[in-house]
Amino acid sequence: MPRPKVSDFIPLRKVPDLLYELTGVTRKRATIYLWARKGIANAHGQITKLKVYDRLGQHYTTKQAVIDFISELG
Repeated sequence: MPRPKVSDFIPLRKVPDLLYELTGVTRKRATIYLWARKGIANAHGQITKLKVYDRLGQHYTTKQAVIDFISELG
């Protein structure tokens, strides 16, 4: 999968708003950072991490990465 364009990057601090938009449920920023760093177990017991990109010392993700993460959790 190719690296996304810079215009597609979303700062991790804005992911809770995106989660609310997509699912109607929100999570704290600390939870989002935990998902990116350590991951969370999916329905099959495998660890799934939120895909994160580092750019100039900041952490970013994309809307598609969040959608893929939610769908992997099952």
